[in-house]
Amino acid sequence: MNVSAAPETDRNATIRFVAAYRPALKAGEYDITLEQAIAVPGGGERFVHRANFAVSGERFALDPAEIASVYPPQGAEGDFFKVLPHAVLTRRTLPWERTLYPEASRLAAGAPWLAVLVFDAADGIADPQPMSIADLVAPGVHAGGRLPAKTVSYAGLGRLETGERYEDACLVLDLDLAAFRRIAPGAADIGWLAHGRTAAMHRKAAGGAAAETQDHAVVVAGRLPRMGVESRACLVSLEGLGAWLPGGSPPDGAMQRIRLACLATWRFRTREEPLTFEECVTALSRGPLRPPAAKDPSIEAAAGLGYAPLPHRERDGGLAVSWYRGPLLPQAVPRTVTLPLDSADAALIEDPATGLLDVSYAAAWQAGRLVALQDRAFSTALYRWKLATRREAVATVERDLLGQRLGMPRGSGNILAGAAVWMANRLAGEDYGAGIPFSPPPASFASVPPALIEWLARLRLLKGVPFSYLVTDAAMLPAESIRFFHLDANWLDCLVDGAYSLGRFTTGDRVQDDVHAAGLHGAAEAAKGTLRGGQGTAGDAGAATGFLLRSRAASFWPGMEAEAWDAAGARLSLLRFETLAPNLMIAIFDGVAETVALHEPAEAIHFGLDVHLAAGTVTKKLRGAEAEVAVTFRPGGGQVVEIARLAEEIAKRLGGTLTTAEFAREMIEGVGRVTFRQGSTA
Repeated sequence: MNVSAAPETDRNATIRFVAAYRPALKAGEYDITLEQAIAVPGGGERFVHRANFAVSGERFALDPAEIASVYPPQGAEGDFFKVLPHAVLTRRTLPWERTLYPEASRLAAGAPWLAVLVFDAADGIADPQPMSIADLVAPGVHAGGRLPAKTVSYAGLGRLETGERYEDACLVLDLDLAAFRRIAPGAADIGWLAHGRTAAMHRKAAGGAAAETQDHAVVVAGRLPRMGVESRACLVSLEGLGAWLPGGSPPDGAMQRIRLACLATWRFRTREEPLTFEECVTALSRGPLRPPAAKDPSIEAAAGLGYAPLPHRERDGGLAVSWYRGPLLPQAVPRTVTLPLDSADAALIEDPATGLLDVSYAAAWQAGRLVALQDRAFSTALYRWKLATRREAVATVERDLLGQRLGMPRGSGNILAGAAVWMANRLAGEDYGAGIPFSPPPASFASVPPALIEWLARLRLLKGVPFSYLVTDAAMLPAESIRFFHLDANWLDCLVDGAYSLGRFTTGDRVQDDVHAAGLHGAAEAAKGTLRGGQGTAGDAGAATGFLLRSRAASFWPGMEAEAWDAAGARLSLLRFETLAPNLMIAIFDGVAETVALHEPAEAIHFGLDVHLAAGTVTKKLRGAEAEVAVTFRPGGGQVVEIARLAEEIAKRLGGTLTTAEFAREMIEGVGRVTFRQGSTA
């Protein structure tokens, strides 16, 4: 594989910016009054009905599932000194569900109640600590309040909302009010630091079918991290605290500290030598997925085909060595297996050169059987369907026999009738039905329940198959590596046949499975392409390729995207792209991939500035015009960007007004893109 890296700056096809996703109702309690007046000749009557309800929403703690991703990633190291950190939220309305200002006159401004604060050890701010809601309340407001004196917190906590309790746990960030006003975004800036994004999902790692698009909300910090130190970012609640932001009008000048609810927190380190997405992925060890090289020529030749010699305990208790290879091969192989199989032993192959057994397909058949048995819902549904089909076939035979006796023509219009004839011929001998024309059953079998077809289609994508069956030796997939493979259709056929073999006890069961096998495998093969709703062109019939990625990139960029193209340049459908472990991902494409590209996640595109270290200046190059604007910082040396002033300068250069969505589009930096091409395995 040849590899190249380049920033991808035009993401219009996969992401759309939205100024704000405002909820129909903000979180809180509401009263509703319904009045009805009835007028009749000579009088009338007025009816009034009152009711109250509550709109609940996160306030002091946040479910981790609400955080889609953060940037910089948790624990990452890189050139983040020119990046404004941010958090991507799965609920698109979350930043606008509460208000920054308690006064009704300020609600129209629409500023978010969430903010990202960035600080490091030099700021002298302690890490967030676990506490309870009672620790956010002053004793004078609530009898159990434990808020220290001269400390600002949330107003109105003497009366909690529906579902809240003072003993509920939360994470609390304590800091001097002066430090807060040094690092927090200004009152004029915070409205620019939240926006919505709609991102396409068809290229993402997912456990199953992915939605076509997904909406997110993004909350961005207003402060650049310092170079060469570890920084902490905190997503905090500023509900009702707008007056205490820099540039606001504090109602009480005697306050010295502020206590905030911290909804999420993560660490990262800014290095002078960058480690970007491109650098992380470009540095991967790459090549085909195969066992390590061996000195023995015969073992090395087998390794080139994906085989490894493994210990094999035989049924009589003896120990032997057998060849095994999983479904992920370094090169394509032809389809040779004939189905159905009577048992796993029917798939054993003897190597004439060495006398060793090849147990690959036998292991696949047995693995499919075990995976099916482990899923009670599937195994029960499969057995019930087979039993019903068998009973229908027997009933058809009985009807045909009776009809023959009565001189009635035999049915031949459906596959069940055909299966019954074939079964009867096999079991009772050729005397039954002799001389009556009969055509073999068609290749498809439409009566298989769709749920069974979908389950088998997922199995063909190796869903639920233990990883040890896929990669037998850890040396095949070392740390910080990407390994490309061809999917062995024979292995998959045996895997699916093993799962389908449940309930195959008698000769009649074997005959029935023989009737249905081709149609069932074909249906499962066709259905696997619809599981994700992927976009692209299907490849060669039955051909599939992919890669295994073992790298910190999988955990740093969990929303990573993947694409592939064949030799003719047609984009291939992504059948499976899934995170198997924090640092391990698998991708399967429908066809033979000639080129594979990995991208940073589109929804995690970050706000970036152009820092000119030699000149000591910071600018922002505009996307909508061939121009740059100077970036200014709030006085005090805190590296807090004057966001409102920057938005004003951008609007002037673009010659018009600016929304938060347009501001977000101008502020984004191109995401990393690394392309692997066939031709070299260096």
